[in-house]
Parts: sequence; C-alpha cells; structure tokens
Amino acid sequence: MRPLADLLSPDPAWPALRTAISRSTRAVEVLPTPRPRAEAVLLSMQVTTRSTMGAIALETGGLVIDRWLRVFGGGGPRMDGDLARWNGHGDRPILRRQRGLLLVGHDAIGGFFALDGGELGDGKGEVFYFAPDSLAWEGIDMGYSGWLDAMLENAINDFYAENRWTGWEREVAGLEPDRGISIVPGLWTEESRPIEKTSRKAVPMEELWGLQQDVAKQLQANAREQTEFDDDDDEDDDDDDA
Repeated sequence: MRPLADLLSPDPAWPALRTAISRSTRAVEVLPTPRPRAEAVLLSMQVTTRSTMGAIALETGGLVIDRWLRVFGGGGPRMDGDLARWNGHGDRPILRRQRGLLLVGHDAIGGFFALDGGELGDGKGEVFYFAPDSLAWEGIDMGYSGWLDAMLENAINDFYAENRWTGWEREVAGLEPDRGISIVPGLWTEESRPIEKTSRKAVPMEELWGLQQDVAKQLQANAREQTEFDDDDDEDDDDDDA
C-alpha cells in the first residue's frame, strides 16, 4: 500500500476540476469534508490526487450536480456515504466489497454509477449505470473524467429525460445527498408511467440499493426458470414428433 505522501501529487487535478465546476451550466454543490477523513478515504482507495477521482476524494465531501446526481468524495457532515464506505472499505462500510467494479456515485432515484473492473464489461474502466427502469447495468461509453465532464454540462438533461417528472425540482430541493426517492410502482414497471401518478417518498440510499438489487436478482431468476421451462417444452415437442 502506498503511503499518503505518494498519493498527494505535485500536479493535482483539483484546480482544473474547480474551474470546470465554476463554469458548469448546472448547479453544483461542493460538499465539505474534514481533511483527516478525506485523507483516510484517499489512503483506503489508493488513488492519487493527480486523478479526477482522487481530487474529489481529497478536496470534497462529494459533489451534487443539478440537485440530482451525487459523486462520491471524502464524505462529511452533508454526505456520510463516501467513496470508501460505498466500496466496502474503512471501519463503517455500507456494502461489502464487490469484485470487478467500483461504485462512484448515485442519483436521486436510486441509480448507481460504477467503474468496470471486469465484472460489467471488458474491465477497462468504462462507467456503467445501474438503471432503475431496467434494473440492469448499462455501459455509457465514457471513462470517469469524461462522464463527470458530460454531467457538468447539459448531458444530464438528456440522460434523465425519461425518468424526471413534472415538479421533480421541488421534490429533490430538500433531499439530503444520502437519501433517494422511492417510487412505487417501481420504474421498471409499466405501471410507473406517468411518474407523476406514482407514490414517492425519501428513503436512505442503501435501502434503495438493496431493494433494487433484490428485485433484479428475482427477475433474473424468473427469467432463467422460464428459459428452462421453454427448453423442456421444446424437448417434449421433439419427443412427440418422433
């Protein structure tokens, strides 16, 4: 493990990132973080401040973009879920460590962003999105820095065009960054449209993660059972033909 001194780059990414944030067309909240906590996160994750991810981990408690998207940082009083905790590190992990992916952010409706380390794709660090409307990981053809740059601009509008509803701004205005909106019926169902007619309430993000992962696993199991059933039917038909 590299010591903290080796992770603190003489050419950090933060100045350029701070400029990009100031020029963003979206509202961006830079959350505070206690320096000792941020350093502990940086050390746990072994990322350098030369990288965009490392800069966010050391200099911020996280970013909130457009009151909707939360990018994990060093954690703090406004956002306790930090880059380390969400990835199973430290003494208060939110989730168990997951092989082959690194969670880097979530959004107001329970969508999660992760870097692929081989579990989701070819392992080259592409950003994937766990979409609440499909309950599946979807590649977005960008790396971490490209994804963040796009979200700081107007890409966030197009990305969420189908999953924002009339009045969403008012509902998320007072939403804490560690909480998301539970939508019933779930966005993966036809009954969830239009979203304005659904029941919505704020819940902890780990609750949304757990619920959606459980439903995704159940749907996958049902699909496997249906495939096996269809295969058995095909074999029976072949026997009857014989």
